[in-house]
Amino acid sequence: ARALGGRSGAQLKGTLDGEALVEGSAGEKRARFSWNVKSPRLFDLGFEAGEGSGSFESGVLTLDRAELTAGGGTIGLSGRITTGARVVDGSASGAAGETTGESASPELDLKLATNGFRLKRLVALPPGIDSIDGRLDVDLSVRGSARAPVIDGSALLSDGRLEGFGLAEPLTDIEADIQGGGTTVAVRRAQARSGGGRIEASALVDITPSQAGPTFLAFASLKSPRFAVERLAEGRIDGNLSWGGTPSRSELKGRVVVKDAVITRSIGLRDLVGRAPRVIVVRRADDPRANVGLNLDVSIDDRIEVESNLAQASLEGGASIGGTLLSPRVSGSLFADSGSFTYLANDFNVEEFKIDFIEAQRHDPYITLEGTTDVESRTGEEYLVRARVDGYLNDVVPEFTSTPALSQPDIMSLLTFGNTFGALMAGDGATGSSSSTFTSLAQRAFLSSAFGLAEQRLERLLRLDTVAFESEKLA
Repeated sequence: ARALGGRSGAQLKGTLDGEALVEGSAGEKRARFSWNVKSPRLFDLGFEAGEGSGSFESGVLTLDRAELTAGGGTIGLSGRITTGARVVDGSASGAAGETTGESASPELDLKLATNGFRLKRLVALPPGIDSIDGRLDVDLSVRGSARAPVIDGSALLSDGRLEGFGLAEPLTDIEADIQGGGTTVAVRRAQARSGGGRIEASALVDITPSQAGPTFLAFASLKSPRFAVERLAEGRIDGNLSWGGTPSRSELKGRVVVKDAVITRSIGLRDLVGRAPRVIVVRRADDPRANVGLNLDVSIDDRIEVESNLAQASLEGGASIGGTLLSPRVSGSLFADSGSFTYLANDFNVEEFKIDFIEAQRHDPYITLEGTTDVESRTGEEYLVRARVDGYLNDVVPEFTSTPALSQPDIMSLLTFGNTFGALMAGDGATGSSSSTFTSLAQRAFLSSAFGLAEQRLERLLRLDTVAFESEKLA
């Protein structure tokens, strides 16, 4: 099956059991066989079982039936393959029952058909697909030389549904009309709905056998389907895409326009002061998404609105996506020249905000963010505090300066408690002793659920060598 797969683009995998009976005269023998496959997979589609039977005589391989089953539905192949080979007696150079013959291209006379087959009955799906459904009706004949087969008939997909590939909402009402004619298979019409939008597509596949497999070219028009990146952003896209090549190497290219995009992710203090863990993702060596190259231009219609607990801004710019479908690489920039962001419950006015995708090996962008806020201390002093973020998102640490000048710990104390450390410890601007004042503030700030952080995280946030709290004293 793998040898055939190298030429046809298909791979059939599974656990095979079979038996054969060879009988006949001394000069010419006849072979009958049957087989079954446990948990077969074809094109990464998982079936419950497969089985079949047939015979081989006078150079003709007859398939009485060859079926893949899932949930009671079947996909079946039957017919004859004329090979020109024959089964002969053993000799000094070969075992009994050896098949010999010329290497001429076999002649095909096959029929492919489905019976009550629905896609939801598949027990395994290709990577990227979460769920799939739809009725598949196939009635195809394959005739002529195996080197240049002629396909006639049709395949219809109706009432389809697909979830996966990062779609915010599933594709519904999927319909596809596939027609075979000669060595070309044409997807004459394919369409689907998604979140109030539509996707329309067509394709051509040249099935002339080759080492690289069949050659295909597909076109798709996106008409405002919704997209979503989990817990980060959502919006709609328009555009035109083309996808062409072979199963072993293809390219998806085109131009898409992002519309009505909103970044909604809420970010807590832990996201800002903690480094994201390094995660090693183990992927299948034969994941078909690695064979799909990307060459996409992404532009923004109007702006991307940022509406989260961290920032309010409008981004503009664009990007390009390369790499592969398995490991995409983003390059480009998004920027804003106004807006606001929140840090430690203080609202900063944006003076510069830029997101750059500049390093292909990293999935986090380079962030440049600068803003200012006016802070009045508990003792009445006024400060202009400037915050600057400059670095990769997963590694960045905010830097702070102020006018009049304060140290980093004093600025952090001012933003957190409303006073510098010196004023807090002296008890300025509050009633009670300095000890009780600091204890009360520490209980409200550090021990609240919003600041439930480990001591080492506070050390990093406050730029101190050591932070330690004695719970019995704070209580």
